[in-house]
Amino acid sequence: MSTKPPVIAPNLGEIPSELRARHQWVVWRLLPPDPGKDKWRKVPFQTSGALAASDDPATWTDFDTAVATYRTANFEGVGYVFTTDDPYIGIDWDHAYNAEKNEIIPDVLRWLHDLNTYCEMSASGTGIHAIVRGHYPFDRGRKSGSVEMYKIGRFFTMSGRRFDTLPAEPQECQEAIDRLAAYYFPAQPGGNGRKPNLGSITFDDAQIIERCRHASNGAKFQMLWDGKWESLDYSSQSEADYALLGILRFWTQEAAQIERLMRASGLAREKWNKRRGQDTYLSRSTSNSLAGSGETYSPGPALLPINRTPPAQSVAADAEPEEETTRPRYILHWADEALGDIPPIDWVVDGLFARGSVSLICGNPKTKKTYTMLDCAVCVATGEPWLGRLTQAGTVLIIDEESGDRRLKRRLKKILHGHKLGMGVQVAHTSLEMFNLLSSPVDVQYIDSIMAQLSPVLVIVDALADVMPGGDENSVRDTHPVFQKLRVLAEKHNCAVCVIHHVGKGGTYRGSSAIAGAVDLLMMVDSEQNSTVIVFKGELPRDTEPFIFGAQILFDDMIGTVRLINYAVDPGQAQLSKSMRYVVDYLQVHGRRALLEDIASAAPNCTAATARRSVYLLVDKKMVRRADSGKTGEKATYELC
Repeated sequence: MSTKPPVIAPNLGEIPSELRARHQWVVWRLLPPDPGKDKWRKVPFQTSGALAASDDPATWTDFDTAVATYRTANFEGVGYVFTTDDPYIGIDWDHAYNAEKNEIIPDVLRWLHDLNTYCEMSASGTGIHAIVRGHYPFDRGRKSGSVEMYKIGRFFTMSGRRFDTLPAEPQECQEAIDRLAAYYFPAQPGGNGRKPNLGSITFDDAQIIERCRHASNGAKFQMLWDGKWESLDYSSQSEADYALLGILRFWTQEAAQIERLMRASGLAREKWNKRRGQDTYLSRSTSNSLAGSGETYSPGPALLPINRTPPAQSVAADAEPEEETTRPRYILHWADEALGDIPPIDWVVDGLFARGSVSLICGNPKTKKTYTMLDCAVCVATGEPWLGRLTQAGTVLIIDEESGDRRLKRRLKKILHGHKLGMGVQVAHTSLEMFNLLSSPVDVQYIDSIMAQLSPVLVIVDALADVMPGGDENSVRDTHPVFQKLRVLAEKHNCAVCVIHHVGKGGTYRGSSAIAGAVDLLMMVDSEQNSTVIVFKGELPRDTEPFIFGAQILFDDMIGTVRLINYAVDPGQAQLSKSMRYVVDYLQVHGRRALLEDIASAAPNCTAATARRSVYLLVDKKMVRRADSGKTGEKATYELC
């Protein structure tokens, strides 16, 4: 006989209150497996010690009595019985949760977020239960592999070990119930075994082509798209046809769209129009490709909805109201409202990022902008002060369009280790979703729906250029709509939005002058490539005074940790250019005095002429002075003041 499996101790106070209020409770015990089987049985009992039945209300009791019996007798826990008289449905996934790693398998995680209801670990600690409100789509229980779905004739062992990012009570979610039922328990048995397309994420033709070009097999796609199949390792053009069909099928499962894209490619030829019965060669090839096995696009478990089209109640930042809506096209606010109670600035990071604000974080490449904002994200998610500034604890969403999933995770792991943190930090991210905030209302709506589900206090967008593909950073016509949409999202979801951006040749942010007017804070990030010191300068802040502060980034490559700590910065030197700081550093190293020609000739990152100009500018700032007499023929010497 197999060994009796362990059972986790229940957290009875977290069991939903609406379930506790019902007279549908039993206690349960693990009993040895039936002959010839290995699995121990979860068997319901009455409080008297007699067997209970999931179809006999006379054998059930109230919650408090069941709990008292569990605590005083030899039972494993308490259980809830589903009936036709209550609105609840139970869904059970076996072997879906790894408690040691605090990981849920991705397929299950997506369904938990789609259901968005009360979920808990099963008594074994390895399964997951979800309880929802809604209409049960079957006449009896259903089981498929490791997934079960029940409404009547079953009881659930209840652990109360719930996932606290999801609701504490069962929720109405009929559409999600129907999607899940169709996905795991297809209505037509004996079919081809393929799971139905449940409202797949949709892209238009241009978006699909763009995504194909930027995918890991983008070079191969481009060759096929251009009709250059002979340059690839294919024995025939038909084989190349199926290769392109397979790439397109990853992004869309709509046959008409696939055929339309195929005909727009360089592989198009007359053979595709040949008919066999009602089908053409191309339509048959498309159907065969769709019927085959293979991966299809999914935004990953961090992107909560199954369908890229957002929920009906989600409103895009730039969407016009429908003509038939009763909501006015505008809302007037009168001056009298200003005399009422106006809430104070609600800082997410004190003095920097406030709820409802949009900030721009700018720096040159290699100035550690991403590490800076990841460290800030972890501090906000845990409520830990960031560089001496108080934070408001809450979920953080990172929209990563630059680093990529693997690189971002490597960096985030170092930050988490640097803060000595483990699982459970509420930082979520999307990665390389190719969101287009300039011209794609669908993408704006999708981000809107993610924010509606996560309720983040801070959203970090990395980087500006990546979320306005094809746009011109120097054009107010292109930059203004992007920041306007981010502003609407920040206001709607009451969160702070920080956009990472790059610096132009002039040493300030790159792009249109209108960008500065569109943000509440422009924070410049400056750090030498091999330096551990980072200087932050706040320019044009709307709600605070301009500021300068510093940080030191601590790398420990041996154990893979990164952390930012406070670092005192001299305000005068913080406002110096790199070449001016070089001059100051050079003089400090060389006894505070040096020949001008030596200063200029030793400059590592600028020309000799730039170094000389920097010396003259430092003289104007009264930080450096002429040390020689200035007589003709005497070499110019300068020293620190």
